Amino acid sequence: MQDYKSMILNVGNDHHLFDVLWDNLIDEDLHTAWFANKLKKFAH
Repeated sequence: MQDYKSMILNVGNDHHLFDVLWDNLIDEDLHTAWFANKLKKFAH
């Protein structure tokens, strides 16, 4: 997630790209949490 957040902050003056990435941040965070939970289940 930190890489994704860093990418958002480093897109420069491309406001459209910033808006798209920012809007997708919640989805990315949910996917990351879901995947981490699945990995924990497989580990047990």
